[in-house]
Amino acid sequence: MSKVKEVTSDDEFRGYLRNSTGKLVVVDFFAEWCGPCQMAKPIFEEFASRYSNVVFLKVDVDKHNGIAQKEGVQGMPTFIFYKNNTKLTSVVGMDMQKVERLINEYGDSFQAFQGGGRTLTSSSAGSSSSGGLAGQVYKNPWADENRPIRQPKPQTDDMDEDLDDLDDETRKAIELSLLQQKIKKAVTKPSSTSASSTTQAGTTSTTETTEGSATTTSQENNTGGLTNEQVMAEIEKTVDTNILKELMEMEFSKLRAVKALLNSPQPPSKEACIEWLLEHQEDADIDEPIQFTVETEEDKKKRAEQMKELLKQKRIENKRKMEEEERKSQKERELKRREQGKQSQELLERMKEEQAKRDLELKKKEKQEEKKEKLRMKQLLEEDKLRRKIERLRQEGKTTELAQVEKDLFDLQKMGLKAYLARDTAGGSGTPTSSTSTPTESSSSTTAPAQPQESAIRVRLLDGTTITAKFKPTDTIKAVHAHIASLIKDSHFSFNCPGVPPKTYSLTSANINKTLDEEGLHPRGQLICTRK
Repeated sequence: MSKVKEVTSDDEFRGYLRNSTGKLVVVDFFAEWCGPCQMAKPIFEEFASRYSNVVFLKVDVDKHNGIAQKEGVQGMPTFIFYKNNTKLTSVVGMDMQKVERLINEYGDSFQAFQGGGRTLTSSSAGSSSSGGLAGQVYKNPWADENRPIRQPKPQTDDMDEDLDDLDDETRKAIELSLLQQKIKKAVTKPSSTSASSTTQAGTTSTTETTEGSATTTSQENNTGGLTNEQVMAEIEKTVDTNILKELMEMEFSKLRAVKALLNSPQPPSKEACIEWLLEHQEDADIDEPIQFTVETEEDKKKRAEQMKELLKQKRIENKRKMEEEERKSQKERELKRREQGKQSQELLERMKEEQAKRDLELKKKEKQEEKKEKLRMKQLLEEDKLRRKIERLRQEGKTTELAQVEKDLFDLQKMGLKAYLARDTAGGSGTPTSSTSTPTESSSSTTAPAQPQESAIRVRLLDGTTITAKFKPTDTIKAVHAHIASLIKDSHFSFNCPGVPPKTYSLTSANINKTLDEEGLHPRGQLICTRK
């Protein structure tokens, strides 16, 4: 059975916090749909089984959103630590190592007093008895006896911590550099043991015995008393073990492989080591043991100083590289920003040009439509004039002129106004009324000037356009109104005559039934359309 208690209400949650005086309370705010919450669930339950002195709770944020809001939960999972009804800290995310560390930290901070204590009348001897405070080991009554005790961290010097801050490649290079310095020092500094052995051999043995003893001493001990096996073990800690293993699998001796790793260009590679071995395989000292020095306290201090100097130089170099990369990235960002600004400006200018072209084309199209509409209105007026003339000639019985006018109307409807007017301008057939006249009219023209038989009325429409129509002097203003209404398909307007005094003609006024001649609109007049 799980030892993690699930909270079912706000009151229950507050009760756990109030009643767990002195105990650490860890609350897991989770959600069923949250993947990390489900991954952390078994680990949290394991903590509950291991730490019996800690109260473990879990709260479903979907069911108890009010609790989550009061406690400031903003992400799942969230682990909040309480003690004595007080919030200590919280961990957001599935960082279970940090959760366990905080459990150990806050779970050990409470220690309860045990024993009988002291009274005012007790003797001084009683203070050291089992009932007193002195000499007692006090334990947390809720502590888990099976819980593992935390071990203190081993103390390390600053140099190790500095090395830990570096990457593996840099740390390996520094250690290898120092190792090569030790080896060079051992080679340049003759061994006292070897010298004494050689001197003693010269006095007591032959030349052959001297060479044998020197070789034995060289193989067994290095400067400082280290054996060759100890030297090789020390060196193997620093060199690349993978390359060393590959070289030995290629049947190179371990000593030669180690020498190749130490003397080839750094960082070492298998190809460079093989090249070095092939180049130095005929050397006389290729199989001689590596001389290695043991550091004294003074050497260790010097090494520490060298190490610090190398670390300082490495940090300065890293800082310089970071600053250089930052300047480079900043320059690239600035160039990119300028390029984007330039592109945006070009795009804006191109959009403005395209919009201006569209506006110009639209305006041009509107003008063309306006011209077409005016031409259509003029053609309608011309057709209406010809129809009136046909009606008058039919009433008068003038068949010859009637046929000519009917032909003109047919041509106008077929050709259009522009072609029709161009034909007349080029010398085409005109109206017969302008070229022919009755005998009565010709005789009267010799005796008196001819009176105009039509009234030219100029009308300004509601949209501001003007048209000119011809009517009989005996036509009423109402007839003019009906004619204009048929053209514009709208009869809800009246006429204003800009005379002295100005006059208004509407369908409801009496003066609209007067003739053009009576109102002084013959032989020509002007009317303005207005809304009622």
